[in-house]
Order: sequence, then C-alpha cells, then structure tokens
Amino acid sequence: MKLRSNERLIESIDHLKAIKQQDLIDRRLTYIVPIRSHEDYIQDELMWVEEFNEHSAVVFRCMDGKRYFFNQQQLKQFKLTAR
Repeated sequence: MKLRSNERLIESIDHLKAIKQQDLIDRRLTYIVPIRSHEDYIQDELMWVEEFNEHSAVVFRCMDGKRYFFNQQQLKQFKLTAR
C-alpha cells in the first residue's frame, strides 16, 4: 500500500491518542479514512476522531452522521489523513 505524503498508518491506539492530544494543543481535528473499502465503509471516506474510552476510539462518520467505536484491531483498517 502506498501512502500519500499527508497520510500515516495508525500504529496503535496509544499512538492515535498521542496524535489526538497534540492535535488538541495545535487546535486541529484528527481525521482517519479506511485504507480500503470494507463492510459499509468506503475507501478514503473521511471520519473524525472525537475522543477515546478505555479500549477504543470514538469516531464521527461524516457520511451518516453517527458515532462509531473502533478498537485496536479495527483501527488497523484505517489510516490518518490530512497530516
């Protein structure tokens, strides 16, 4: 898989938390997109990381206006974008 210059893989949920923390300091939003289409998700569909609970990221899906909870394993199917 080839990443664009403004994209990064999500190494772990802790890695994503650290990026989200820095984005809060920098007053930026943290966006993720599916690496490829799967289930009901479309490749490169923009989603916004809102917060975290114990073992998952709470993500707002712009396409349907709903919040989703992704665990460490599910996050491997996504990448950071707009970096």
